[in-house]
Amino acid sequence: MQITDEKDTQRGGALRRIEDYRIGLQSLKADMFSGILENLTDPEKKDKNMEAIVKAYKYLLQNRTDKFIMRDKQNFILANIVLHCISPKSTLVAPFETLKRYLRELLQLSSLDYKYPEPYFLASLLFWPNNIHQLDSDSKHIAEYVISMRKTFRGRYRHMCHAKQPIAHFYLGKHAGLERLIHKGKLDQHFPVPTSDLNSLWQSGDIWKEKTTKELLLLVNGRAEDNMIYVECKGGIKIPVRPVYLGQLRSGKSIERVSFYLGFSMDGLIAYNIETL
Repeated sequence: MQITDEKDTQRGGALRRIEDYRIGLQSLKADMFSGILENLTDPEKKDKNMEAIVKAYKYLLQNRTDKFIMRDKQNFILANIVLHCISPKSTLVAPFETLKRYLRELLQLSSLDYKYPEPYFLASLLFWPNNIHQLDSDSKHIAEYVISMRKTFRGRYRHMCHAKQPIAHFYLGKHAGLERLIHKGKLDQHFPVPTSDLNSLWQSGDIWKEKTTKELLLLVNGRAEDNMIYVECKGGIKIPVRPVYLGQLRSGKSIERVSFYLGFSMDGLIAYNIETL
């Protein structure tokens, strides 16, 4: 089932149009955060679906109701991020500053004790500092958002926290705005090899050694301490990042400088290919 076309819904008025959009979003599983994320990995789903999803949420926010306002805002932001990842030239992708404005409004409603991790996950994506030595009004709270995200995720989805390895939905790239969010599918596209060989690259960790990966992703520096890595920013702000594998860091109280690639997961930030500087 597809989201009803705009020309069809105009005949029934705004309320009918809102209802049709919500039914259409449900049919695409796009009424859920997880359902929108599936468009990053499901080869059967097309960019046209994502464009329809973005259009639907744009209309719902323009004709918003308080009942669904938080969910609609966060889904609109994520839908734009996903659409940009799979179809970066789409004219329907909202400007980066528009998405940040909606996110600020969302975080004002949720504060730091919201019961779901989604707003904080979006904050880690959009508010990650361009320069750790010069934080703006958004990025100066990034450490608090990351801590709230992981705490909330583990409180609500405790049964999912026993997996051997957390899932990163995006990786930090070298560009600015939405361009800096790299998803696994984009990395995979640069390796024209059989699926089995590609899976082997990921499982072995050799994917991080490849020239293409180094060209796409930004190498981040941090300080390893007590089984965690901290990205140290101006003003004494320390952003916590967990190693992808437990026990990856040296045990004890030793403190050392490391470099790594940054992954964004709902269970917190993840460090890949950690190397001592």
